[in-house]
Amino acid sequence: MAIVAGDMGPMAIQQLWQGAQGEVDTGKQLQKLDDSWRIRHDLQGPHGNIDHLVLGRPGLYLLDSKAWFGATTTITEDGPRIQSAYNAWSNRTESKLGKRMKSRAYHTSQSVKKLKGESIWVIPVVVIWGDFADEAKQHDGVWYVSGYGLAEWLSEQPERLSESKLRALANVI
Repeated sequence: MAIVAGDMGPMAIQQLWQGAQGEVDTGKQLQKLDDSWRIRHDLQGPHGNIDHLVLGRPGLYLLDSKAWFGATTTITEDGPRIQSAYNAWSNRTESKLGKRMKSRAYHTSQSVKKLKGESIWVIPVVVIWGDFADEAKQHDGVWYVSGYGLAEWLSEQPERLSESKLRALANVI
């Protein structure tokens, strides 16, 4: 991830730095997975950056890291609610995040279909760095997972892919 500061103020630069740190921390968690997993980092997709694409027997996961340090995140019916411990004015609900994640997952699935000739369900996951009330929670087709337990959560998912399909997809991913 390249960061160009330009004319941005200190708060915007801090947010960019936190975002980059979240991606690095997610990468460190993914290193804990065994060698059967295939991991790609920082991919440019047709609809924006993909932080991580992770392939294993449980399936293909599209991960987006969110570094909400200094905030408590809860999942509400409107999406993730971020409440800052320092600035009440920055409290917000990320109501469009789930829709963006599902769209990226769909387009990633379509890209794999073009390359492989068959479709695969891509599972959208938001990796939350900061205080998250749940270890993992699914809402409206998107998983929200605490970054601190990401590798364990992925490893505990049920196997959905055969070994032959996994090998075939690994050649495309």
